[in-house]
Amino acid sequence: MLQHDNARPHVARICTQFLEAENIPVLAWPAYSPDMSPIEHVWDALDRRIRQRVPGPANIQQLLLLFLFLFLLLTGFRIAPDTPLLALEPTE
Repeated sequence: MLQHDNARPHVARICTQFLEAENIPVLAWPAYSPDMSPIEHVWDALDRRIRQRVPGPANIQQLLLLFLFLFLLLTGFRIAPDTPLLALEPTE
């Protein structure tokens, strides 16, 4: 099931033909209704939680790890409190 915002590129003939050819059902959704879109609420919650962190992420990797960690928490995954996601450093 796919949900999109009915923006012109999303409802272009090539897109709708592809979705039909791949048997991907599309959720009927009014155009320009971000307040009704569940994912918009998730993005808002993630944004607020990331901005509340002090100190915030110091680099892109930390931001991505924090995003993943918070997304998993928001969506109901259980994560052990000692999981060192933000302690990971890139390997050079």
